[in-house]
Amino acid sequence: MATEDPCLPPELEREIFELTAQVHPEMRFALLFVAQRALTWIQPLLYRKLFIHSKQKHPDLTTTPPHFFEIYTRHLILFSSQEAHVEAVRLCPNTTHLAISDETPLPQSYDVLLALRHLKRLACWSGALAPSRDTLTREFAAERAFACLTHLEIFDDVVRPLLTSFVVALPSLTHLALNVPSSNLTSSWSTLADMLQEATHWEVLVILNQFRSGARDVADTVPTTWEDDRLVATWYVHWTEGIMERREGLSYWVVAEGFIARKRKNPKSARSFYAVWPGSEEQLG
Repeated sequence: MATEDPCLPPELEREIFELTAQVHPEMRFALLFVAQRALTWIQPLLYRKLFIHSKQKHPDLTTTPPHFFEIYTRHLILFSSQEAHVEAVRLCPNTTHLAISDETPLPQSYDVLLALRHLKRLACWSGALAPSRDTLTREFAAERAFACLTHLEIFDDVVRPLLTSFVVALPSLTHLALNVPSSNLTSSWSTLADMLQEATHWEVLVILNQFRSGARDVADTVPTTWEDDRLVATWYVHWTEGIMERREGLSYWVVAEGFIARKRKNPKSARSFYAVWPGSEEQLG
């Protein structure tokens, strides 16, 4: 006769707890009190993604032990340029995914941004990268903070020479997204083509629009001489999609990658640049 209660293998038990916490975030705090091992498994999930969205000082920054942010936080989303947001970046030196909504952050924010060493995905205005747009040069792209950057979304709606020089020089960049309306693209297509020609290691260049109709307009303005199949025009649903990974759900990155893969299997689609999201009645032309 068994003298102990049946139990699952620790690896399976942990997977069940972590999956539950990911699918049902509202249950995370309750799961912490199940057992000490559950606390160890779930606690990192509480700090992995940090949202700083209030104009008031964020309570988590003052009531949570600072080492928690350093150890656990990897995704950081800043909704404005309050001092608490500068403090958040400083407290989270191992941040890998960063989204900044404000176009002109506080001056001290630039130093803490450049102090990051593991940044992989970044979504922001060019004004959040450096205090002066003249600073966005090829030399600036060599800053250690950008060494691991693979995915970048720039919210600006224009294509400027200095900005393009900066992004082309980013050593690890493979995915770039720009927010450029069709009305501003007439004089920019040659610049974009030059960028792709130089950045042969890039996998995707996405021209984004807030609206589906706007994305179609962008695709309709692509020059008839355009040949590079890495160009995609589509829309976004949430402004932080630029730092989303595939496992976190659907994003314009996933849409663009799938669109390019399908194009390469169908030579008749060489002139298609407008990527629709899954579930749309429109198909690849």
